[in-house]
Amino acid sequence: MGMGAMMMQAGGGFIKTIADEQANQTNMLIAMRNQYIEAAKATDVYERGQTMASRKLGEGTQRGGMIAARAAGSGVDVSASGSVRDVQESSKGVNALDVATIRNNAAKEVFGHEVAAQDWGIKADVAKTQSMLDPFANVLGASSQMSVTGYQTDVTDNPWGGVKPPTIGDTDYAAG
Repeated sequence: MGMGAMMMQAGGGFIKTIADEQANQTNMLIAMRNQYIEAAKATDVYERGQTMASRKLGEGTQRGGMIAARAAGSGVDVSASGSVRDVQESSKGVNALDVATIRNNAAKEVFGHEVAAQDWGIKADVAKTQSMLDPFANVLGASSQMSVTGYQTDVTDNPWGGVKPPTIGDTDYAAG
């Protein structure tokens, strides 16, 4: 292999290293940004879940008050135990279940966004590590390619068109 070809191959390896570095840095920044977005989504879902649960709790309190007001308007004694209290307690229990369901659904969605954020963080770490290792890989790859190419050039210059087969009496291949 000529010196010019080796220089061009080394230059190509250098350009590849720069391109790989830029690609890895871009991938790392994208992953970090996606991690931030997923974390923000988790915070948003948590806050919305708390707001919805609080709103549902308020609705339940209002419903209990409406039951008592309607019963009192009908002339039923609401302070005594009985069917009005039973309806209020039943309504309170259903409302508590609704609030728990809202909080549980929000928690599941938050968990999903937190896992996605961790995944993006790992992808950012991988891109950063790859960014550090790629230059070494490119240098090793270019140097091994140059040595293999040089060897192949020497072999094709061989007048036998490759490796000369040993023959009986050939002293070049004798054990010694």
